[in-house]
Amino acid sequence: MFRSQPNHYIDYFILLTTLAFSAIAVRTFHFTKSTLALITLAVSLAYVFWGIFHHKKAGHIDQKIVLEYFGLALLVNIIIATLVF
Repeated sequence: MFRSQPNHYIDYFILLTTLAFSAIAVRTFHFTKSTLALITLAVSLAYVFWGIFHHKKAGHIDQKIVLEYFGLALLVNIIIATLVF
């Protein structure tokens, strides 16, 4: 009747740590636009890979999920590029 839900605390801890370090990196290297673009791209790729890993580990990976992570990463890059450049 009830499925046991796996604990995802470590996965979310890794995601939050990655996002926190990226925020620190953006705050530290905010004076260079190319560095900001590189950090944004790196964080977006890390987010996509984290999402794929997380859903694959949970056993419910799907093409729609992967496209959603890529789409969100692309949207964030477009928004930041529009605001900065």
